[in-house]
Amino acid sequence: MSCGFCCRGLLHSHGVLKGEEVNKASAQGLEVLQVDPPAFALPCPKFDGCCTIYDGRPKACRGFRCPLLRRLDDNDIGLDEALEIVAEARRLASAAMPNASAAELASEFRAQRRVRQLDSAEDRNDGKRVKFIALGLYLDKHFVLPRDGNFYSIQPIAGGSS
Repeated sequence: MSCGFCCRGLLHSHGVLKGEEVNKASAQGLEVLQVDPPAFALPCPKFDGCCTIYDGRPKACRGFRCPLLRRLDDNDIGLDEALEIVAEARRLASAAMPNASAAELASEFRAQRRVRQLDSAEDRNDGKRVKFIALGLYLDKHFVLPRDGNFYSIQPIAGGSS
C-alpha cells in the first residue's frame, strides 16, 4: 500500500537521518537539513507515485508505519477498507488544492496548519480553508501517530524548512 502521504510531506516536515546516512541521502538528492539530529526535508523528491530509491531509502522511511498501515499489519482492517481510506484522503487532498505538486500542497497544508482558529465569518466561509481542515482532520484520524500531534500541533523542525 503506497499512499505516499508521509513522503509527500503531509504527515511530517522532515525525516530524521542516522549520522551514517547523511552523505548517502545527499548523494541520492535528498535535501539534507543542517540540524541536530540530521534530517532530510519533506516532501521527498524521490517519491513519484512510489519510492524511486526504495532499496536505499533512509531508515526513518523503512521504519515508519502510520496508524492505518499498523492496523492493516495487525489485521484490524482489511486491504479493501484501507484502500478506501487512502482513496478518500487523496480525494480530500485533491479537493483542497487541485493539480498541485507535492511541494505546493505540502507548503499550503503547513501554512493552513499554522492558522489556529477561524477568526471571522469570512474565515468560516473560506472554502479552501475548510477543505484543508477536512484533510487535516482526516489525516489525523487515519495516518498521524498520536505522538506526532494533530493538524494544529505538528510543527516544522526548528531551523529546518517548513
